[in-house]
Amino acid sequence: MSGDGGLATAALSSPAPRALINLFEEWKINRHLDDENAFATISAWHKQHVHLWTWQANLRDQLIRRRRELYRCFAADLARHFRCVFLKDVPLRRLSARPLAIPTQRQNRFIAAISVLFRIVQHAFERQGGIAMRIKVENATMSCHACGTLDEWDPAATLTHTCSNCELTWDQDYNAARNVLTRGLSVLLEKG
Repeated sequence: MSGDGGLATAALSSPAPRALINLFEEWKINRHLDDENAFATISAWHKQHVHLWTWQANLRDQLIRRRRELYRCFAADLARHFRCVFLKDVPLRRLSARPLAIPTQRQNRFIAAISVLFRIVQHAFERQGGIAMRIKVENATMSCHACGTLDEWDPAATLTHTCSNCELTWDQDYNAARNVLTRGLSVLLEKG
């Protein structure tokens, strides 16, 4: 925005709503002759934008509270039924920095909020006197839980895999969970 009372037209080159809001705020202070029609148009847009932004913020807050409540109920139920839970130690920071193959993946990561789920589960188990441990497991999806063979295959292409050594066919999530459980139990035994 220019400081000489004129409007900065450079703001119009940016489609960002924040730039238009800044332009509107400056325009309210520095009105010009014969600008009624244009000012009325942007004023109506501003009113609608603020309404929609407020509605969106409220909806987002409701969804976040609902997600936290779902996670809290899930974690409390786990803690009531089990004494110990092992969570695969996922490098969330590195995971979020990876390039995305599908555009919706970033949105899905935000919606899932894995770190929030981890904290809520950990808190629920600690509150019940249980144990919640993050477990590092290399190749949890790729290593066969039955024989330990590490096969190179594309888990993104198929959900199941048949081990090249023992010929057992397993679901990749089940296999990874079994590997995390096995590693978690061994860590628990080591700690005594």
